[in-house]
Amino acid sequence: MRRAGGGRMSCPRDPKKSSLELEMRSKSFTKGDNTTVHAVWDKGITIMRGRKMQRTMEMHSHSTYQIGVVVEGVGRHWYRHEDRTIGAGQSLSLHPGELHDGGPACASGWSWYFLYIDPASMQRSLGDGERARPTELYFAEYVLNDRVTYDHLLIACRAIHDGEPLLMQQSALMAACRTLRERHANESVASRKRCADVRRAAAMRDYLDANFMLDAPLESLARVGGCSPAYACRVFSAAWGLAPHQYQIVRRVLRAREFVAQGRPVDTVARAVGFCDQAHLTRHFRRVLGVPPAHYARKFVQEVVG
Repeated sequence: MRRAGGGRMSCPRDPKKSSLELEMRSKSFTKGDNTTVHAVWDKGITIMRGRKMQRTMEMHSHSTYQIGVVVEGVGRHWYRHEDRTIGAGQSLSLHPGELHDGGPACASGWSWYFLYIDPASMQRSLGDGERARPTELYFAEYVLNDRVTYDHLLIACRAIHDGEPLLMQQSALMAACRTLRERHANESVASRKRCADVRRAAAMRDYLDANFMLDAPLESLARVGGCSPAYACRVFSAAWGLAPHQYQIVRRVLRAREFVAQGRPVDTVARAVGFCDQAHLTRHFRRVLGVPPAHYARKFVQEVVG
């Protein structure tokens, strides 16, 4: 509960609520200018608060929706094969499994709230838990220029982050999720297919990340994606901008770079990451990173020593 001036009012402590409040505090932590809070009533919902953030995140994806608002400054993301910017007063929506990076687009940094909501929690927040076929939302747009949506999301984010009464947190989140669905979500058959394809692409990418050194056939990847080999190749390429074999080669080269930087012999590194010999590694290493591994090793040592 808050005063008109923004400070908290002291309220009589209800013994029944003490365990709930303790759980909320135990699930919150602060790191630098980041604050993370997990919703007490649903483990599938997390909120992050960033203040004047200047760090850039490398490429990654989430198994959740990432929905947020920018309250100050300008940020940028590489998302769906494009560089995009988002400023104060705008909202964003990223679909589960889709690759992106993120960071400030200005020297002063940016401030934001991000909600991470897994699909099952999104359905519960929409009141779809009893549907025979629960809604799966697909957002065609990344930046949402809509003040109504922004205001609903900001209210929900602040309520959860600041530990307002549980009824207020849940009601605000439900209102925000329904506003998102009504104003921005596409629930067509084509969009449901798009959601399924995103899940397939993410599962196949995760498989290659974990098994990049194996000489696995396309059929193995298709089994992970639950589709035919031809469709697996098409879905993967559309999602990540690389064919599966190209992605596998890049992953091998990046791991080889780590080993080379540690001073391991190039011929040993080649076999360790899945290449058949040193020449094979050298060809792809040069293609991906611009220099052969031996040259990279010398340059890395010079930079560390110098």
